Amino acid sequence: MALIFCIFENLFILMSNYKKIEERLRKAVKQFGGSIKEEDGELLLEAGIAGTGFIFCYLPLKKTFIKVPCGIKAVIIDDEENEFGRILIYTIDGKLVEVRREDIIITGFD
Repeated sequence: MALIFCIFENLFILMSNYKKIEERLRKAVKQFGGSIKEEDGELLLEAGIAGTGFIFCYLPLKKTFIKVPCGIKAVIIDDEENEFGRILIYTIDGKLVEVRREDIIITGFD
């Protein structure tokens, strides 16, 4: 939980809607971990990164780009585009990255 708190603290500087991001990130961690309960509310809609191979995504907490495999499952944390036209997603392998909206495919609840 200390790691999540650190992520939230840094996101406060980066994003304007802190409470929404915090709530959705906590829900995403529970959903991917399989420990989400009915009282947590509705599930987050799952998505994937379109394409094949790898895509380089911006990692705002470390201010760098990382290589993320295409096709990986993710949930949209903040669907409001930033000044570079990117949205914030959380991947199933625990990376909180920014990608362009057109690089995302909504897969639903599978």
